Amino acid sequence: MMKLNRDQLIKKIVLLIIIALLAGLNACTKSTSASEPKKVENGANFIMEPFILNIGNHGDAGAIKVTIALELTNTSLEETAKKRTAQLRDAIIILLSTRSKEDLSSQEGKLQLKDEILLQANQIINEGAVRNVFFSDFVMQ
Repeated sequence: MMKLNRDQLIKKIVLLIIIALLAGLNACTKSTSASEPKKVENGANFIMEPFILNIGNHGDAGAIKVTIALELTNTSLEETAKKRTAQLRDAIIILLSTRSKEDLSSQEGKLQLKDEILLQANQIINEGAVRNVFFSDFVMQ
């Protein structure tokens, strides 16, 4: 086995450190470019009329006012959403009326409701038509 003198050993260590830093920099660059937002097809927000209804049961009864916007994946879906407004409102009213004030007061409860609205809206309009659900107004009493 070949013996390395001190200078050669230091040079090899420095070289290994430089290689490791370059590899790390390359990995960071790749992950940054992968996390950059992809160009999204122009969509549209379909803003529904506010929902005002009673929620909860006897000891937990209250009222809620919610305005919901559905982010559509394509502007061409706006007409379909308008034609299906009655079905969308019906599904959302049923979802809201099954909730208690306690369910809707937590962030987890609101997120679960958004997920369920997203699922129902995609079933009504067209699978994959709705990208996201936004609450632009959310008031409980």
